Amino acid sequence: MTRPVPLASLRTEVHRFTGVVDRFGSCPTKHDQAQTVCLRNLRQADNGQLLEPDHWWFQLREVWTQAGIRVGDTVLFTGKVQQATKGRHDPHQHHLGNPRRQVVGFASTPRSVVVLRRRQGYRHDLVTLEKALAERDTHLSDALQEKEQLALHYASLLEHQQVLKQELADSQRQRLLQRRQLGRRLAVTAALTFSVGGLGGAGLMTALQRSGPASPQQAAMVAEPPAR
Repeated sequence: MTRPVPLASLRTEVHRFTGVVDRFGSCPTKHDQAQTVCLRNLRQADNGQLLEPDHWWFQLREVWTQAGIRVGDTVLFTGKVQQATKGRHDPHQHHLGNPRRQVVGFASTPRSVVVLRRRQGYRHDLVTLEKALAERDTHLSDALQEKEQLALHYASLLEHQQVLKQELADSQRQRLLQRRQLGRRLAVTAALTFSVGGLGGAGLMTALQRSGPASPQQAAMVAEPPAR
């Protein structure tokens, strides 16, 4: 079995390497927390030779995020092997056994990063995601269609409501007009009745005067107004 190549033996050299994205993390700095990414199963890209150490923590710079790395992805990166600092920055955590120290490792930012292979099962996840998106689009289309139908139904209800309001207003005006006409007819009828009654009394008086002195019964009939 071939022994791993010590990374220190490649010091000051620039090579292409491969590794598997193991996990993301963070580490304290002087002013804040720095986001990091750990690569394991480090190898030389040209010959597939394993390296020692077999993993390395990189700061999660833009070159990594632009590549769209995910846990489990196999990546190809170009980097320089040089003097580096490893360990925790907080001096109060020396008792954890990981103080900062000078070692030979990779530069903080690789020159390039390319995803060679997505993690196993990624294609399945992608198909599942595409299926979920298709179902979402179908539900969205159905919802939009239902919304349009509801809008049409609402517009129809509003139109019907306006028709009913207009019919109610016309009915109220018709009733008011009928009441006014009835009132006028009653007034005319009352006036005509009064006029006819007055004329009848006057005619009877004239007839009695022409026929001579009136009897007490005739005088009473003339004096008493006709019943209405």
